[in-house]
Amino acid sequence: MAGIDATRVLVGAPEQSGASGAIEAAPLGTTLPASAVDTLAEAFVSSGYVSTAGVTVTPDMSTTDITDWSGATVRTMLENFKGSVAFSFIQMDGDSARMIFGDNNVTVTNATAEHGEQIAIAMGPQLPDPKSFVFKMKDGDNLIRIVLPNAQPTSWDEMTFNKTEAIPLGCTLSCYPDENNKSIYIYVDNGVKAGV
Repeated sequence: MAGIDATRVLVGAPEQSGASGAIEAAPLGTTLPASAVDTLAEAFVSSGYVSTAGVTVTPDMSTTDITDWSGATVRTMLENFKGSVAFSFIQMDGDSARMIFGDNNVTVTNATAEHGEQIAIAMGPQLPDPKSFVFKMKDGDNLIRIVLPNAQPTSWDEMTFNKTEAIPLGCTLSCYPDENNKSIYIYVDNGVKAGV
């Protein structure tokens, strides 16, 4: 029976376990989760810490109204759907940088006796390659996943370098449709198992 239920009021806190971050990415074609509890394929690479702003999903639909002779709207047609997801890492490492700037724009050199691990980020007039993304969240027993089958960084955020804040690595992902013409999936599992 429908009605008010405070246990259904969810927050989007990151699901982080051990060294695994809440955002993961994999090459296109990787098997995607179809629920909030599916195990991710090994091809998914984990990220670092995300800023307190969290993750923002923006579905954007533009429509056109069809009006009759009197000016009354009789039908609304979808012109365009564009989904985007924005977030910002506050951890500077190779995996997080690759998710933002693309594999071809980030070089990581392992530490040697002469220097520590080195990260080189190159920015220019090229878009990073698309990937599949999974955003993992947890609120008590509730698990939440946002799955983007085909998403590409199409906007980078400003990077501020100062002594009182983490250096942000932020972007907006443009989300493209999969074979079912869907570009964003949100899955929730409340964690309450039947008969237990």
